[in-house]
Amino acid sequence: GVYGDQGGRDVTEETAPAPKTARAKRRLEAEGEWLALGARRLAVVRLPGIYGAFRGPVAKAREGNARIAKEGHLFSRIHVDDVVLLCSALLDRRDDGDLWGPSQACVINCCDSDPAPQHEVSALAYELLGLPVPPAMPFDSADISAMQRSFYEESRRMVNQKLLSIVGSLRYD
Repeated sequence: GVYGDQGGRDVTEETAPAPKTARAKRRLEAEGEWLALGARRLAVVRLPGIYGAFRGPVAKAREGNARIAKEGHLFSRIHVDDVVLLCSALLDRRDDGDLWGPSQACVINCCDSDPAPQHEVSALAYELLGLPVPPAMPFDSADISAMQRSFYEESRRMVNQKLLSIVGSLRYD
């Protein structure tokens, strides 16, 4: 992501971006292009892994995907319905000067409140489905795509206080 690897430390909207991957660098460049337009009431929404009924840990458990463990690694995530909740709240508060501030733009980390190791989230998904939990495979020996591997190369705890100040609470937190 745009924050890069933070070694599991907290990141807020004020944390300096430090993208490492080409994909994250393109995202930060796109943010800058939007902000340079000088648009009024522009929200830059920074999203971690998005999950829902048909994507994410439960869907992967249904497919029998491997559980991958990397020591000290954390993922942030957000349910698609909570992304919609934020979008709706931003529309409702489009005239709220306190939200937008003098620049008329804001950055929002849109994530849940509990970053967690992916292998723990995967285990819970298997348990919820009543399936046997496969053993976790060490990251170093996992046969995964370059894109999947890139997600494990960065670890951070996205802080969502700004998000919660806008929506109140998340449906899937």
